[in-house]
Amino acid sequence: MPKKAITASVADLSAAPGGAAAVDRAITILHAFSQDRATLTLTELSEVTGLYKSTVLRLLASLEHGSLIRKTAAGYQLGSEVARLFACLLYTSDAADE
Repeated sequence: MPKKAITASVADLSAAPGGAAAVDRAITILHAFSQDRATLTLTELSEVTGLYKSTVLRLLASLEHGSLIRKTAAGYQLGSEVARLFACLLYTSDAADE
């Protein structure tokens, strides 16, 4: 059985009641990105989220598979699926305003 981290991660501190820990952690990785931090390295993601690098790598593999993250020579960036979801949000918001 895996050992529990000594210090709580950002995801553990803001976990959804009754939610899935892996999803909370993946969301924490997505939240690490911003306009000022569009590209992050594995080390930076680990530091920002408080997750072990091995955990971040496993989550990144799933996020890459879903095109939510893409790996570049400089590090990791948000993937094309984020733009598609944003377009859906804009379309939904526009339709709701009519």
